[in-house]
Amino acid sequence: MSMNFIIDDETWAIRYLVVATKNWCLEKVLISPKWIENVSWEEREVAIGLSRETIKAAPEYTDESLLTRDTNSSVWALQS
Repeated sequence: MSMNFIIDDETWAIRYLVVATKNWCLEKVLISPKWIENVSWEEREVAIGLSRETIKAAPEYTDESLLTRDTNSSVWALQS
């Protein structure tokens, strides 16, 4: 699983992780950075506190995706 970030251009905060899950789900999905549990810089791994099933339910992301309030609501609905 590879990962990129979407950064807020006003605050420079990480808004979303873009997680590439092409081997077991949609091509890319959005995850909140608040669900990061651990970062291992040596192993180049990020542990996310969500199950695989929850990640599969995350909103799909493409390079053409518009990030709206609905997108934000969809990401945060995963935590419920």
